[in-house]
Amino acid sequence: MPFIPPTQDELIEGLRRYTGISEINNREILSSKLSQCATEVLAVLEPRSILKKTMVSGCNAGTLVGKGVSIESKKLSSMVATMNQTAFIYGFALTLGEQIDGLIEHSQRISLAEALILDAAGSFLVEHYASLFEDCLVKELSRQGLQLSTRFSPGYCDWDLKHGQAELSRFLSPHVIGIDLRESGMMSPMKSITGIFIVASSMPERTPCAFCLDQDCPHRR
Repeated sequence: MPFIPPTQDELIEGLRRYTGISEINNREILSSKLSQCATEVLAVLEPRSILKKTMVSGCNAGTLVGKGVSIESKKLSSMVATMNQTAFIYGFALTLGEQIDGLIEHSQRISLAEALILDAAGSFLVEHYASLFEDCLVKELSRQGLQLSTRFSPGYCDWDLKHGQAELSRFLSPHVIGIDLRESGMMSPMKSITGIFIVASSMPERTPCAFCLDQDCPHRR
């Protein structure tokens, strides 16, 4: 996948949303700080990714199984059960690299406000690249007459973070792109993301939200 970074203006606008600065008077000092942080982050990005495919071999009792990976989620399993000719699971890992972690850590000793902006920039960018990843897969699979679910990551809904990360780590071996898994289930570098997509010939729902009773969930899609 080509890693196309956002323009500086796109990143600054994303930062305004992530930090809430867009809801405050855009004082000159804040605008200047956003621009400075955007420049610093874009200069140290080292995005890398890994993608691995496996056939779906089973889906029952709240567990979706593929060769080399097992996803324990009743909501995801319920979604998959509605699909027609479920084909396979894509597992992925993506990281922005170590340098952005170092940039955030250094700024924490100097300016908490700057550290918060840099952290928000990392969060925005990892989502930006994950969305590009998803868009590329949607286009590629649509040419084959297949549909792609939205991405689903450990910690989403009822997929346990620690167990899910351990499963994906065994399946993907993300250390090849520099991602290490901590005992807690968190990853290093900090601005990294893992997850799965489901592929089928047709799917009434692309997200497990339709099978969730939590109508007030802030992540509902």
